[in-house]
Amino acid sequence: MSTVTLEEAQAHLSELIERLHPGEEILITDQGQPLAQVKRAERSSWPCKAGSYRKDEFWMAPDFDAPLDDFKEIGSMSRGESSPAMKVIDLQEAKANLEQYARECQTSPVVVMKDGKPCFELLPIRSDDPGFLDRLLEHDSAFRDLVDERRNEGRSGRVSSLESVRERLDGFRD
Repeated sequence: MSTVTLEEAQAHLSELIERLHPGEEILITDQGQPLAQVKRAERSSWPCKAGSYRKDEFWMAPDFDAPLDDFKEIGSMSRGESSPAMKVIDLQEAKANLEQYARECQTSPVVVMKDGKPCFELLPIRSDDPGFLDRLLEHDSAFRDLVDERRNEGRSGRVSSLESVRERLDGFRD
C-alpha cells in the first residue's frame, strides 16, 4: 500500500487512480496521520452481455424470492430506519474537496465516479484492523521513515513522553 499526503492526492488524484490496479489501495495522510484509503474499483462492467445465455432449460428454487439474511440492512433501509447514506461524487469534486470527503468516509461510504463509472471508494481507517499498521510499515518506506524520525525525536528529548504529559495534566487537575 502506498502513501500520499492530502496535498499530493488533491494535486494528482487522477494520475494516482490511473496507476492503481483493481483492488489496490493508497493511504492518504494529513500531517502524518492516516486520513483515508483509496481503493480502485474492482470492475466497471460485466464480463458478458445481457441475453447472451442460450440454454433452453431453466431451474428455479421454490424459495428463490425468500428474504436473504445478507440483505437485512437493505430491508431496514426501505422501512425508514436510519442507515448512513452513500455519497456518490465526481472525480473533480473529490479533488477539490478531498479532505472533507476523506473525513466523511469515516461515517458513510463515498464512491468517486469518472465519466459516469465508479472509479474508487474512499475507505475509512478502521481501528479494528489489527494488521493495518504492520502492513503500512512493511510496504511504505516513507511511513517507516516517519516513524523512525519520531522515535529519534523522542529519544533525544525533543518530544514529551506520555508519562510527563500525564503528570502535567494531573498537576492542572489538583
